[in-house]
Order: sequence, then C-alpha cells, then structure tokens
Amino acid sequence: MNADGSLADDHGTLNVTPEAQSRPEFTVTDLNFAVQTGYVILLDQTIDPNIPVAGPPHGVAGVYSAVERDRPQDWSDIAQFVMVTDSTGTHARVYWASDPEDASKGDTGNVLDTIDANLGASNPGLAAPGPDDKVVFLLERGSGNSGDAGAGESNPANKYPLRQRHLQLAQRSTR
Repeated sequence: MNADGSLADDHGTLNVTPEAQSRPEFTVTDLNFAVQTGYVILLDQTIDPNIPVAGPPHGVAGVYSAVERDRPQDWSDIAQFVMVTDSTGTHARVYWASDPEDASKGDTGNVLDTIDANLGASNPGLAAPGPDDKVVFLLERGSGNSGDAGAGESNPANKYPLRQRHLQLAQRSTR
C-alpha cells in the first residue's frame, strides 16, 4: 500500500498464516509512512442496511455501525492500522486477521480468536477493537465477485483497497 492508498509492491508483508495455505489467515504488513490508527471490519452478513458492500472496482468508505459493533459473530476479517516503534524506528503496520474455518469452509470460531492467538511481543499494538477505538464496517462481496469463491475468501492485497479515508469517517462517527 502506498501513502495514497494505492497498492504497492510487496516490501514487508509477513504472511504468518496466509489464506492460500491456511485458515485463519494472519498477515503483518509494515508500511513506510504514518497511518491513522483504527479498524476496518469486513462482515459476512449484516442487519444494518447502511453498511456498503466492499469494492472493487471502486474503493468504498466503510461506515460506523452501533448495531454491528456488538455483533462479532458476523465479523469475517479485521484490518487493524497501528503505529509501532521497534528497532527500525516508528512506522505503520497493518494486521490482517480472518475467522477460522474448517476444511469445508465452515466457521470454527470468530476473527477475535485469530487476534487472541497472535497477541504478544512479536505483534506490538495488535489488539481487538475496544469501545473507544475508531471502527468502520464493510460487507464482504458475494460469491463470484472476487475471482474465487467470494465471501469468506478475503485478502487485502488483491481484493479490498483499504484506504485511510475509511478510518477518517470512523473518527467522525465515533467521537
């Protein structure tokens, strides 16, 4: 990802458990620019009619939803934008976590289980969304719209242009 939100070459993604090899997926991407901290959460389904379907072909800004904030059972994937300071200095990092599934793609937990399993010193700043965090929601696209089986097969590198404007909207909505 470039500072303008466009996709860049891969210069720092650590596919801890990439989706192509396992589910749940947990990916860490270091960025060389600052980001606004917060979360973009993709939903398998929603009861809030105000939540837009994730792009492409065009990027879509996520929206805050008090309804979905309390429904983690519908959360499929979480992108967390954080600022970290480590031996290389202060930089941005994106954590991408998906819900665990069995071989037949049935859910065996929720995306919060994936985050909990990866907490620790090797992932500074990683946390589940709290009540005061900036959070926006997008509905996953349906089957056939992403070049594979569709919903439940998300990957930020080739399917969801997650831009900082998603979080700017969240900041206005949650404060």
